[in-house]
Amino acid sequence: MATSNSPLIAKKQYPRGPHTGVQVMTLAMTFSSSASLSDTDVVAIFPVSRGMTVHSIRWAGSWAATAASAGHTITIGDGGSAARYVAAASASASVVLTQSTVAAGCGYTYTADDTVDVTIGGLTASSATAAGTMTFELTYSSGGGDR
Repeated sequence: MATSNSPLIAKKQYPRGPHTGVQVMTLAMTFSSSASLSDTDVVAIFPVSRGMTVHSIRWAGSWAATAASAGHTITIGDGGSAARYVAAASASASVVLTQSTVAAGCGYTYTADDTVDVTIGGLTASSATAAGTMTFELTYSSGGGDR
């Protein structure tokens, strides 16, 4: 299992208050065959700040698996629950995924800084990897003032 960071995490672009109303963060990431993801790899995609409430997570894109592993999945969660927002959404070669608001974790308010993470699963062949392009959208509101 490897963990990697999105450009938002690498730049430490954590949302800070004071913000009013609902905000949206978006991120497009491309993984090529030379930088593909393997089973149980985790990608930290969005930074979340203490006091932030997540209202929805949506994604669109395509993932293709190499080798004999057409049943790969993505799970979206955080440090407290790997599947807080999406539990093992099925994906297979050349399928376009689209997921709108998932009720399971939506409305969750963070008590400490964290990240929203994507975990790759279901790549059973030893040489299987997943590559593709995904766009993620996080809708949130802030809990208050500057820190």
